[in-house]
Amino acid sequence: MLVLARARSLRVIVRFVVASLLGSLWVFGAAAPVAPESASISGRVEFPVGVSTAEGQTFVALYYSHSPTWSLSETAVGADGSYTISGLAAGTYLVEFRSSDRAVLDEWWNGAEDDADAATRIVLRAGETRSRVDVVLEESAVLSGTVSVPDGVDRAQGSTDVILRGVDGGGTSYTVGADGGFRFMGVRPGTYRLEVRSFDLPVLDQWWDGGDDYSHATPITLGTAEKRSDILVTPARSAIISGTVTLPEGIDPEVGSTTVLARTLDDRLLGSAFVERDGTYTIIGLPPGPVKLKFVSSGRQVATEWWQDQPDLASATVLNLAPEEVRNDVDATLGPGASISGSVQLPDGVDGNSGTVWVYAYAVGAPEKAAASTSVRGSDGWFSFHGLTPGEYKLQFVPQNLAAVGEWWRDARDFSSATVIALAPGQAREAVDAVLSSPPPATLTTATPTISGTIAYGSTLTAKPGSWTSGTTFTYQWYASGKAISGATKSTFTLASAQKAKTITVKVTGKKSGYTTVSKTSKATAKVATVATPKISGTAKVGKKLTAKPGTWTSGTKFTYQWYVGGKAISKATKSTFTLTKSQKGKTITVKVTGKKSGYATVAKTSKATGKV
Repeated sequence: MLVLARARSLRVIVRFVVASLLGSLWVFGAAAPVAPESASISGRVEFPVGVSTAEGQTFVALYYSHSPTWSLSETAVGADGSYTISGLAAGTYLVEFRSSDRAVLDEWWNGAEDDADAATRIVLRAGETRSRVDVVLEESAVLSGTVSVPDGVDRAQGSTDVILRGVDGGGTSYTVGADGGFRFMGVRPGTYRLEVRSFDLPVLDQWWDGGDDYSHATPITLGTAEKRSDILVTPARSAIISGTVTLPEGIDPEVGSTTVLARTLDDRLLGSAFVERDGTYTIIGLPPGPVKLKFVSSGRQVATEWWQDQPDLASATVLNLAPEEVRNDVDATLGPGASISGSVQLPDGVDGNSGTVWVYAYAVGAPEKAAASTSVRGSDGWFSFHGLTPGEYKLQFVPQNLAAVGEWWRDARDFSSATVIALAPGQAREAVDAVLSSPPPATLTTATPTISGTIAYGSTLTAKPGSWTSGTTFTYQWYASGKAISGATKSTFTLASAQKAKTITVKVTGKKSGYTTVSKTSKATAKVATVATPKISGTAKVGKKLTAKPGTWTSGTKFTYQWYVGGKAISKATKSTFTLTKSQKGKTITVKVTGKKSGYATVAKTSKATGKV
């Protein structure tokens, strides 16, 4: 106690010292911390004429505009319809008005019914008082009625839900009372359909007023504030299947360990029941028509099977039920179950925790649907199937989000070639292992590269890879007449004297992780020409003759000429000489020399400009 008292005294002293320091800072001119001013929202709620809403039955809920799911606060509306939400920080808010007695419709401010995205945002500054956030609430429609039960059915043995579904299929449910009554409040004007579902009662689920599903049910259209109370639903008595299930000798018939499933011919669930400790079961709520029964036990030693000892849906015996028929002789004797276990090995470097391998067991006589399935995740890769019906099976291994190839046991690529696993009653087949391989590399999208640039000594050429798979990286190798040029491994290459009179190609190699590396080679260019920049000899004066001097080109090259004045071609000035006229006075002269030779690229070179004429 003494230690505790001293600790408390120390905290008091520390607080005093800190407070004194802060006070001193304020005295000597430092700014004291100031709490930001709080903002508020207030307004008035107006109710429809004739609707009596007591104080506390209507609430105003406040939300951040970016999170209209969880309310920050809820404030009750006063008896006079007023409300105030205070202590708010600066920010953007949404306001919703909700009624607990559902006499009026919920609404977002301003004018949005049940859509927060359409609601008006309220932006508050620090300390701002926002008033007149008012609303006029609309009276809700009401739909009520009664769900009856057939004579002899005890409603207390189960329950019934009535579901009011809108045009989007979504709905609101109501559990009927002991008298069968139901009442939906807070209903908006619109068109609805009514679904009735019973639980643990021998009656059929149905839609009002007729129809097997939503699209065929009779619609109910409600206007604003309309009160509809004439809905009567009388579910028909269902068919019933019951019997006794006998487990293999030595198996404890624990309640809930075995389930009987009633399924349609296309394997949709119609109803189910647990087998009691004495082996009996009863499935209620069944419609008339064909039914097949499946017996599934959670015990590993009991085989899963269909009625009358059948291994799968396709071969199962059909029960044709008449309306309200009661079949109490559908017995089954389940045999000992078989099992399969093994492991899945992934390719080297593949992390088993990054994905899943699904293992499917298919009965040989029913390859269209797996008899059992399990997932494998992690490093050990172990899997097992228990409670299998004796017979012949094939296993499929399907990796998901893993760099591995699926297969059938053993190393088979399809059902027909997979190895058969024969299981006797009670047999445990172990070491059914699978080693999955890595997927083959994908194929790159490629293109034949092209070469741009002048095919002449001294020019720089550029390799254009074309369109490949996105993310591909490239390497290059240039060739002269089919022979690799040492060191020419970039996307550009400048032609040297060693390449004169030779053709040029480039090989582009594309690489990307997970893809096969591919090389593509361009078409060969023409032979590399020797070229020179032409010169102009003569005096740049009116009346004087100018002469084009091509320079040294590949031997045998033939030339053509084009003279220019101020960069503009001179009509018919296409010889090696040109005599200046008055029209060129004050302008510069250039000449373009084009060299051609069979097997070589045609190259054009332009001289430097003369001085002004």
